[in-house]
Amino acid sequence: MTLVLLLKTEKPNDSFKKALEENGYRAHCISALEFCYINLEELAEQLNSPEEFSGIIFTSQNAVEACAKAQSASKRDLIGKWKDKFNYVVGEATYTKAKETLGLDCKGASSGNAGKLVGQIVSDLKPEETGKFLYPKTSLKTIDLAGRLAQEGN
Repeated sequence: MTLVLLLKTEKPNDSFKKALEENGYRAHCISALEFCYINLEELAEQLNSPEEFSGIIFTSQNAVEACAKAQSASKRDLIGKWKDKFNYVVGEATYTKAKETLGLDCKGASSGNAGKLVGQIVSDLKPEETGKFLYPKTSLKTIDLAGRLAQEGN
């Protein structure tokens, strides 16, 4: 049996691994990336000040995980006060992670990408209804979400 190494983080019911195994290969996943969460103390301070924000925008599961780590490190409930805010995610996987990890029911699960999420936020909210959003993100940048929202007047 031929061994195939997949350079990716293994997920439950991984479709690539499953397809290979169904076709007679032995598949093994090796994580190619390791995320190092920085600025968790600053993030905890922001999470502890929900009154300063209209909501949170999560563009990745790693952003959700960063908030969970910040909350865990602070040893207090930082997320509970965010449940009545305008919270958004990019995609189903990020929605599921936010729901399961933080208990936040966010909009945007069907958006698929940050560009489409901008459109949803703009159509959901009027400029006079919103202030700033907390936008935890990685240094890997694919779209300037904050800049696009500012262009739209939000």
